[in-house]
Amino acid sequence: MKTIYMVCRSKKETPRELIRLMESLFPECEVQIVYDAKPNRAMDSAVKSPISSPHGSCTLRS
Repeated sequence: MKTIYMVCRSKKETPRELIRLMESLFPECEVQIVYDAKPNRAMDSAVKSPISSPHGSCTLRS
């Protein structure tokens, strides 16, 4: 199973609609949210290939 990690600065900034869209497009993947005020630091410890957006960072990892 693949995991989609989303790094958000806070729960307030979590893009709920994007999460629902990702769950619909990738039903075989688990979506996990990591909260960190400094997304780059969280990405370094959690995942390998980040995809950045203004609302946070996402990545796919098997």
